[in-house]
Amino acid sequence: MSAQGILNVDQAWVILVVLAVISVFLDCGVRALETYVLRWRPNPGEL
Repeated sequence: MSAQGILNVDQAWVILVVLAVISVFLDCGVRALETYVLRWRPNPGEL
């Protein structure tokens, strides 16, 4: 927010990219955890 407020565009883009990368890793982690926890449930693609 402070980078955006003082028009530091480079820093604002870097923060956005970092947040996007973190969200991708969190999504992959949650999907892996879901697969591990719900391994008894059949895969939707196998139905």
